[in-house]
Amino acid sequence: MEIGEPCSGIKVFDGVSSECAFVCPSGNFGVFNSETNQIIFSKKHEKPLTCVTTDSNNKVYYADERCVYMQDIRTNNEPEFILQLSSDIISIAASGSTIAASTKDRGIFLNDCRVLEFSPESNHSESAICAPSISFNNLDLLAGYQNSSVSIWETVSGAMTGLMLPSILEMHCLEAISVFYCNQIPVVCYSSGITVYKDSEPNFTTLDKTSLFSCASYSPCFGNDFCILGMNDGNISVLNAQNMTEIASKQYGHDPISKITGNSLMVVASFEGDDGSLSIITPEDFGLF
Repeated sequence: MEIGEPCSGIKVFDGVSSECAFVCPSGNFGVFNSETNQIIFSKKHEKPLTCVTTDSNNKVYYADERCVYMQDIRTNNEPEFILQLSSDIISIAASGSTIAASTKDRGIFLNDCRVLEFSPESNHSESAICAPSISFNNLDLLAGYQNSSVSIWETVSGAMTGLMLPSILEMHCLEAISVFYCNQIPVVCYSSGITVYKDSEPNFTTLDKTSLFSCASYSPCFGNDFCILGMNDGNISVLNAQNMTEIASKQYGHDPISKITGNSLMVVASFEGDDGSLSIITPEDFGLF
């Protein structure tokens, strides 16, 4: 799929959908259909766009540097303003009517104006304030932080549960690149490997890769327990999160995979340094099914 310019964010719609939303540093925002290979919705925002997410009701949420908006792609109405913050937005997530925005230095904000922040007695460092990746499971928000730490926030009560880190990450602080739930199991991607929290225990694997991980996503098109991993050398791997095994991998050129997103039909991947070409990937491309 040719977008014509680099994308700063991509996100497929849930379920068996052939549609994927994208945002660009130019301010362009749109949705394309992988079956027709056409952009079916597009708008121009007045500021550079940084991230995007979708929900199950054909709604797209996207953010510029300081504001979050909602666009219902079933109409051509103007986008609805959701949230304005005083700090740079680096990640957003949506679940029903609850919208969360993670900021560079002020914590995680909800659209009801509450802030999910660590209590003073938790002794978290300043680097734990920045959560580069957040993801919902119903109303529980999974957050991966800049200092390796991982937390689950109950957005109704504001209570936080810190997840145990594997020993390698207790000794070396690594920024969480991607966090998501894989069939109810929290998964965290770092540049050096993947942590899967099966039965609340941290199971860490590098998959014996020599290249660095760059992105990851839940990808139920391979099955309920599978996620897909992008690498800095252009490799894409499929991981069974239940038994921590790689079932397939494929090389897609040599440029780093910059973004990746999946649903029950397909995976969409973007690459660093390209001109806006997105790869549409299915299990058949890996020789599966």
